[in-house]
Amino acid sequence: MIENEFLENSGEREKSFAYMVPLYELERIRKYPYPMRSLGFAILLYILEHMLNNSKTCSLTQIRHFLKALVLEQFGDELEEEEVREVAITIVQDHLQNRGIPHKYEYWDFEEKSLKYLEFHLIQIVDYKINGTTYLELTSECIEMLFKTRELYNEMRVSIKSLFFRQQIEKGVFDGALREIKELSIDVKEEKNNIQRLRERIMKEALKVSKENEFKKQLERVNEQLYKEKTVFKEIDNLIDDTMKQYEKGELEDDKRNAVILIKKMKRGLQKTNAEHEELFVDKLDLQRFMNQSLDSLIYRSFLVKINFEKDVVEKVLKGTSLLGMQQFLQSLLFRTKYKKSLYPSTWFQLQRFKSREESTTGGDIPSYNEELERRQIEHEETVRKWKVDRLRGYLEVIANPLLTREEVYLSDVLNELKNENKEHFQEIMDSADFLPFLITLDRIEQVLFLRNDELKVEVFEPAFHAVVDLAERSNELWKMQGFQIERSTRELRFDNGDEMTDWKFIRGVVIEND
Repeated sequence: MIENEFLENSGEREKSFAYMVPLYELERIRKYPYPMRSLGFAILLYILEHMLNNSKTCSLTQIRHFLKALVLEQFGDELEEEEVREVAITIVQDHLQNRGIPHKYEYWDFEEKSLKYLEFHLIQIVDYKINGTTYLELTSECIEMLFKTRELYNEMRVSIKSLFFRQQIEKGVFDGALREIKELSIDVKEEKNNIQRLRERIMKEALKVSKENEFKKQLERVNEQLYKEKTVFKEIDNLIDDTMKQYEKGELEDDKRNAVILIKKMKRGLQKTNAEHEELFVDKLDLQRFMNQSLDSLIYRSFLVKINFEKDVVEKVLKGTSLLGMQQFLQSLLFRTKYKKSLYPSTWFQLQRFKSREESTTGGDIPSYNEELERRQIEHEETVRKWKVDRLRGYLEVIANPLLTREEVYLSDVLNELKNENKEHFQEIMDSADFLPFLITLDRIEQVLFLRNDELKVEVFEPAFHAVVDLAERSNELWKMQGFQIERSTRELRFDNGDEMTDWKFIRGVVIEND
C-alpha cells in the first residue's frame, strides 16, 4: 500500500504523457527551418480528420500534399516535390511511425516500486496496395492522446467518442460501446453547463460580454457544434440499427448471446442522450432571449437612474430646444464636470456645515418611483405570462385536434394539414421561437393529461402546463379524450430552410399508472 495517496495511479498518468514523447523528439531535428513538432502534430490531426469522416483513404501521398500546402500557407515557402517527400518521410515514417518499431518509454511505478516499460504505436498501416500506396490511421493510444488535448477536448469531444464507439462495435465489444454511450450523455451535460456558465456571466456583466463579442462567438460555435453533433448522433443510431439487424440475421458470433440486451440498452441510452442534446437548442434560444433582455434592462435602468426621459427629454424637444443644446444637456446629465474637492488642502480652512436634525432624518427617504416601478414590472410579467400561455395553448390545440378523429398522427401530418388549411398560421408557427422548445417539453413528459383546475392535485407554474389546463377548461371534447402520448419516431422532419427535427408521433389516450 502506497503511503502518499496522490501517487496512486501515477503510472497510468505517466503512460498518458508517454504518448506525447515522439512529438517532442521531433524538436531535435535541425535540418529544416520549420517547427517540426507542430508539423507532426498537424499531420496527426489531418489523419484524425479522415478517420472522423469514416474514411480509410489517408495515404502518405495525401499527407505530402497537405504538408506542402501547410508550409506554403504558414511560412510562404513553396517546397519542391522531393523536398516535401523528404520532410514527410522524416516526420511520419522515421519518427511518428518509428520505421514500424514500437516506441519505447520507461517510467517508475510508485505503487509496484519497480521500473516499467511501455511499448506503443501512434500510426499504423491499415492497407497496402500493389502500386506501393500505403494507407495509414491512428492507433487507439494516439486518438486518446489527441482527445486529451484542450482544443480537441472542447470542440471534437462527441465526434471522437463516436469514433471510439464505432471501433467498439466493429470489434464486438458491446460493453465498451455501452460505456461510450453513457459518456456521450456526460459530454452533452457538460455542454449544457457551458451555456449556463455564459448565462451567469451575462447576468453579471452583460455589457462587457456584448462589447467583447464573446456572446456572438460563443453562439456561432454552439450553432456549428450542435448541428455537427446532431449528424453524429444520427450516424450512431443508424450503426446501432444495422448491428441489430446483423444479430437478427445470425451474422454475429454465437458467444455473444447477450449482445441483443446490450444493443437495446445502447438504443435506449442513445435516445435519452439525443433528447438531452435537443434540449441544448432550447437552451441556446433561451440564452439569446436572456442576452437581449439583459441589455434592454441595462439601458432601461441607466435612463431611470440618470434621467427622467419624459420630463428632461420629451418636454424639452416639444419646447423646441436646439439639437446642439439637447446634446449638451444629455451630456451634462451623464457626465459630471465638477467633482467634490476631497483631500484638497483648501478644504482644511473652510467652515464646516452641520446638518440639522430635520435634514438628516428626511434626507434618506427612498425615492417614490420604486413602488410604481415594481407595480409596472409585475403587471408586465403577468401580461407576458398570459401571452405565452395563449401561444402555447394554440400550439397544443393544433396538435391535439386531429386526435379527436384519429388514433395517432405524426407531427409532419399535422403541419402539412395546417399549411393547406391556413398558410398564414402555419408560417407564424414556423417563425416562432418557442414552438420547438414546446415540442421538446412535451417529449420530456411523454404524455399530456387534460386535467381541469378542480382535478389538479398540485399547483402548476410552468407555462406549458398552464396551457394544457387552459385548453382542457375550454374544450369538452379534448377533456373527455383525457390526453395523448408522445413518442419519438425514427422519421426526420425537414423544413424548407434546411433545418431538421424529429418527426414526433402523437397517440390518442393516456396510460394511467396506479400508485
